[in-house]
Amino acid sequence: MRFLPPEEEIELYEEGFTEDLLNRQKVGEALSELVERIEDPLVIALDGRWGTGKTHFLKRWVGAHTLQNGEKATTVYFDAFQHDYLTDPLIGLVAGLSERIPKGKTKAYEKIKRIGFGLFKSATRIGLAVATSGASEALGPLGDAAIEAASSDAQQSLDAFWQKEEGRSVAMAEFRSAISALTRADEDAPEAAIPLVIVIDELDRCRPDYALELLEVIKHFFAVPHVHFVLGANLSALENSVKARYGPEIDAEAYLRKFLSFTFSLPKFIEGPTEMLATQKYAEQLGEKMKLPEKLVPELCTHLKVVSRVHQVSMRDVQRILSSVALFPDEVLQNFMRWSWGQQIVVYTLVFSKVVSPETHQKFLDSSITSEEIIEYFGAVSDLIEEKIGENYNDNYDHPTFLLNHSWSYIIGKNPDSDYFRRRDIFGSFHELNKIPRLLHDRVMNIFSI
Repeated sequence: MRFLPPEEEIELYEEGFTEDLLNRQKVGEALSELVERIEDPLVIALDGRWGTGKTHFLKRWVGAHTLQNGEKATTVYFDAFQHDYLTDPLIGLVAGLSERIPKGKTKAYEKIKRIGFGLFKSATRIGLAVATSGASEALGPLGDAAIEAASSDAQQSLDAFWQKEEGRSVAMAEFRSAISALTRADEDAPEAAIPLVIVIDELDRCRPDYALELLEVIKHFFAVPHVHFVLGANLSALENSVKARYGPEIDAEAYLRKFLSFTFSLPKFIEGPTEMLATQKYAEQLGEKMKLPEKLVPELCTHLKVVSRVHQVSMRDVQRILSSVALFPDEVLQNFMRWSWGQQIVVYTLVFSKVVSPETHQKFLDSSITSEEIIEYFGAVSDLIEEKIGENYNDNYDHPTFLLNHSWSYIIGKNPDSDYFRRRDIFGSFHELNKIPRLLHDRVMNIFSI
C-alpha cells in the first residue's frame, strides 16, 4: 500500500493526453483549434482552485497540440513560480523562449534577446509605469522621479540607453516586431503565420508584484498577431495579489479583466452513459494505484459524490482523503467493510470533513453539530431525502444523502425516524450515540492524521 500517489513525470512537448482518464483531450482539442484560428493576440486564463489539475492539463496540452491535435503552433511552457526570484518577468520569458525557437528563426530570437535584456537590465526595479510608457511620458515628471529613486549606476546606464535607442517606445516597437517575426512561416507571405502560444503556469503562487508585472509585460511587449498566452491561475487568488499591491478598495476583478481575453475551466464532470464527477474517476484510479482495499474505494466515491454537491473538492483534496485512509491501522483496513454501515458513515464523514470543512469536522467529532448544519453540510434538502412526494415516487431521491443526514441526526437525537434506525442496530455495539464519533475517531485516526 502507498501513502501518496505515485509521482507522474511528464516529458514536456513529448507527451500528450495518453491514458486520458478524465477526458481532458477534448478540451485540449478545442483550445488548439482556437489558438490556430484566431489572429488577434489572446490572453486566455485557465481558472481553477489549487489542486484542480491545471498544471497536469497544461503540461499535457503543450505536447498534445502537435502530437495528437496535428496543429502547427509553437508551444512554450513557462513555470512563473520557478522564475519569480528574478527581478523582472521579461528576462525570464525571453530566456524561456530559447529552447523552443522555430527552425530558421535564430536571428529573430537573438534580436529579441538583445532588445529585451537591454530594455530592463538598466532600469531594474524602477517601476512598470516607466518600463511600459512611451519615451516622452517616461522622460516627464514620472520618469524623473523613478530615475531619482534608482541608484546612480542605474541612472547613468539608463541615460546612455535612451541616447542609444532613441527612446524606449522605439525599442518596444522593435521588440514586438522581432516577436512577430517568430510567427512568420514565409517572409514573403506574412499572412501564412505559425502561431506562438506561451503557457504561463502557477501565476497565482508568485509574489504579487512579480505576477502583476508579468501581466503588464504580456500586455505591452507581446501584443502582436498570432502570439497567444494561456495562463494557469486561480483568479480569486490573483485578485488578492491585486489588492495586496493596490489596496483593498480596488476592483480587483475589473483590473484583471483588462489583461484577459476570456477564461475557461476544466469540466467538473466526465461525459458518458452515466455522468460522473471527474474527482470520482480520479479517486477510483488513485485508490487502485495506492493499493487501498478494493471494496472500500467505491464507498468513498459514493460519499465523495454527496459531499461534492455542496463543497468544492479538488484533485488535491482527493489525494489527502485517500492518504488519510492509508493511515488507518491495518486491522481496520482489512475489516472495515464488515463494520456496520452506521460506523462506516461516521468514519467517512470524519475523514472528508477534516479536509473540506475543518470547522464542521470538529462539530461532527464532538456531536455538537445541529440539524440545520447537518442539512447544510450534506446538501440534504427535502427534495433529495424524501422518497415520496405525496403518492408519487420522487425521481430526485438520493439514498446515500438520506442515510448520511438521518444517521447523523440519529446520533444527535434529532432523527424523527429513530425507531427505524434503532431496529437496524446501525452502530453495532456502540450505544451511547453522542460518543460514537469520538470513539471511532480514536480507533482509526487518533495516532496518525493529516
